[in-house]
Amino acid sequence: MGEEREPASLDEWLRSWVTDPALRPILIVVVAIMATNGAAVLVLSLGDRNPFALAALAILIVASLREGFRFWREGRRGIVAGIALMWGLSALGAGAAALWLPS
Repeated sequence: MGEEREPASLDEWLRSWVTDPALRPILIVVVAIMATNGAAVLVLSLGDRNPFALAALAILIVASLREGFRFWREGRRGIVAGIALMWGLSALGAGAAALWLPS
């Protein structure tokens, strides 16, 4: 009876989150949480010079670049744009935190 198949790739899985209107609020919350965590790592590593946050930032940068280049070579530009969007939102959040938090 019309059994749905599992997504075969990351692109298909992410596409279902973007195209299904019922999943969009969850996607927005997931993006907000990831951007907030990224902003926290940026603030702690660059603002407070926390060595553990610096290590986490280095790992996140290396992983993002590695996967970004891999997806770029495979022609999956949407995922690369998503990675760039997450870093941009994280930097925006870190900048806002730097303005409002006392030094």
